[in-house]
Amino acid sequence: MGSLDSFVEIRILKDDPLENDFHCEPHEETVWHGRTKTVHDSVNPEYKDDSICIVAANPAHYMVLCVIDAGSKTKDEHLLSGTPLGMIVVPMRQIMIKKDGFKAVFDRPLQKLRNWPAPPDLEQSLLCFSISHKLAISDTR
Repeated sequence: MGSLDSFVEIRILKDDPLENDFHCEPHEETVWHGRTKTVHDSVNPEYKDDSICIVAANPAHYMVLCVIDAGSKTKDEHLLSGTPLGMIVVPMRQIMIKKDGFKAVFDRPLQKLRNWPAPPDLEQSLLCFSISHKLAISDTR
């Protein structure tokens, strides 16, 4: 594909992203979102970022990690977020069944987004990441 300026958009979604369109901006199905720093001019970017979020543990939700080309405009020219290239979907139930504090490590190929064209050689792209969770209890007295 050549070198890119890219980042990873991370979202927790209510609905299955494999069955719904990907929106450039967080949409009504988004529970939480964040992103990594942009890595410039790389064919093999290493994002090396930690993202921390506090959300209610809902096994019906999904975590989506989407690699975005920051150097290109989206099909909606008013949006400056860039063009989505591929995504990885992790059902939250896969994270929640792990022991509290356990770091699950993933090496997964990027998948095509339902409503975006796949870039050349998408199947050769791999995203390596880890996820852990911690139980938080609130005292509502």
